[in-house]
Amino acid sequence: MVFNSVSGSDHVVTYVPETVWGTTPATPTMMVLRHTGFGMKPDKSTFESKELGQGGQVKDLRHGPLRVAGDIPVELSYGSYDDFIAAVLRGAWATDVLKVGATDRSFSLESIVQSGEFELFPGVLVNSLNLDIKPEAIVTGTFGCIGQNMILSGASVAASTTPANANSAFDAFTGTLSEGGVSIATVTGVSLTIENGYETGFVVGASRATTKSRQKIKVSGSLDCYYKDASLLQKFLNETVSSLALSLEDVHGNTLSIALPRIKYSGASKDIGDGPIMEKLSFVALYDETAATTITFTRTPA
Repeated sequence: MVFNSVSGSDHVVTYVPETVWGTTPATPTMMVLRHTGFGMKPDKSTFESKELGQGGQVKDLRHGPLRVAGDIPVELSYGSYDDFIAAVLRGAWATDVLKVGATDRSFSLESIVQSGEFELFPGVLVNSLNLDIKPEAIVTGTFGCIGQNMILSGASVAASTTPANANSAFDAFTGTLSEGGVSIATVTGVSLTIENGYETGFVVGASRATTKSRQKIKVSGSLDCYYKDASLLQKFLNETVSSLALSLEDVHGNTLSIALPRIKYSGASKDIGDGPIMEKLSFVALYDETAATTITFTRTPA
């Protein structure tokens, strides 16, 4: 038997913000989401019958409630993920500045696997964002999401579709990085993680999530550096408060800046071998009274 496999390179994801969690707006205009993969999937626990007899064989298997979760990896580009970044911070862009807020935002996502095959994920919450910034590479990110439901259909929910922008992806060698207010040129990699702490809840009589809850927003990350001197290690040993500021610029001149006004290093190590000594420092971002936030994103159009 010969068949043509479905190509992932043709995969399309669209989304629309929800007004009510888990409810897709009527006749929505869906926006195309740029992505490099799509990991949203359904999952169910199973319960095996313990009934005896049946010749020593299992009589039945039942499903538990539906859980939906997965990762959406991306290549970070200007203006492409503003809605999702705002959602992971529970904030809103104000004059191109985004800080941590207190507003839950959810989306309905539609995965178009092939012609006539659509997967709708209502009630999607952006639960985390991981950014990875390395020299000689495109800046990549992963949005970790949880959803309320998954619905298969032969037709799209979209009344119309808005295409994604065409901005080039950010790279790690066009931009600036400062630590403690001073430009630092020894960093070989930056990772940043924002965790939203969303959880969905279930009640008797419902086969899908009916409630959602959240914890504190946590921001952490790490720096990989060429070892120059003991200044960063000393900050870790002394529990010194510092700061990080990163600015990314694309080929069009658009910039996205990320500021962590108050951090503490939570770990430090060195890798000593035949070659440059490398240093790795982990950090945790803390609430800053002056900035009134743990982290700030600022977008500046060309």
